[in-house]
Amino acid sequence: MENKSFVDAYQEINNRLIRLVGSMSALRELSSMEFGLVDEKELLNNSIRILLANHELDYVAVFMEKNGVLNKQASLQWEEEKSKETNEHPALIGMDLLAQDVFKSGKAQYKRDLTVDGEIGSAICLPVTSSDRHIGVMCAYYPDPDFFTQQHERSLLIFCNFLAQSVMNNRLLMNMEQLVQQRTEQLQHALDEAHELKVRYEQLSIVDELTSLHNRRFFFPEAHTHLAAAMRYEKPLSIVMIDIDRFKHINDQYGHAMGDDILKVFADILSNEKRDADILARYGGEEFVMLLTETNRDGAEVFAERVRVHIESHTWDMSDKNLQVTASFGVSSLQLPENLPPTELLDSLLQQADTALYKSKSAGRNRVSSFTELSD
Repeated sequence: MENKSFVDAYQEINNRLIRLVGSMSALRELSSMEFGLVDEKELLNNSIRILLANHELDYVAVFMEKNGVLNKQASLQWEEEKSKETNEHPALIGMDLLAQDVFKSGKAQYKRDLTVDGEIGSAICLPVTSSDRHIGVMCAYYPDPDFFTQQHERSLLIFCNFLAQSVMNNRLLMNMEQLVQQRTEQLQHALDEAHELKVRYEQLSIVDELTSLHNRRFFFPEAHTHLAAAMRYEKPLSIVMIDIDRFKHINDQYGHAMGDDILKVFADILSNEKRDADILARYGGEEFVMLLTETNRDGAEVFAERVRVHIESHTWDMSDKNLQVTASFGVSSLQLPENLPPTELLDSLLQQADTALYKSKSAGRNRVSSFTELSD
């Protein structure tokens, strides 16, 4: 009798030692498990797999709280040499209500009359708690009504605490990743907006808002570049100054809205006549300037005359009559060789074109004059 009691005691101690080693192994694996930026279900399944590998359990399910509702998030069933994920298990019927009670009370509870496949087994459910906050419940099943003891409860409760910390760490990393992603997207959006504004302001600084033509700020650096190239390669180049005739009278008689409409149509006519390599800009008010690349005086005069005729033939419909608008032109051309630097030479060519334009105005308007003709 005494020998039997000794054997039973030894067996009990041995079983406890085995369970303790298994519990410590499970905790060690759980604490060393690499995680971060993983799906929470995957994290839970990996944790359950560790638990099944180190504890004599048949089935484990983890219920997690979300928006005040407790739902099963992960579950695995032990099979020989592996654990299998399963969405349905007969033990869930008894575990579900037990898990709800444990989540409300925050205390471990047992069920020792759980019938599964005709066999009476037992289940234990324990709170998964982080910083005194219940975030879920873990339930374990074994096909023996008297299997779970307080020792199981203590070891599994420690495991649940480790699990809770892993879940919260993972959620923190996920939230940080989402926050970083959100901030990155916001920053990129802000950078895109800043770039769009920069492009917009740069565009506004070189484009006339009314006519959509380039303005003087754009014209001068571009003209300097083309003029320098023409001098270097000894290519012809011409400047044409254009001024709408009697524009002040049009504004006074028909209103500024009509004047604006004339300016816009006038700009469209000039844009359609110019070549891609030419530079067109609104010089100021009703005055426009064009730089014609690889164009000598004769070519510039032909071009200006064609544009003059086009403008003269265009009519603006008025309520009581059709309005005709004319323009005067002044042409200057590069004379090679030139010893002036491009900046001074451009100013000289513009002054010459303006002088020729004044000649057109003085001679009755609606005509083309060339500075070279004045000096001949």
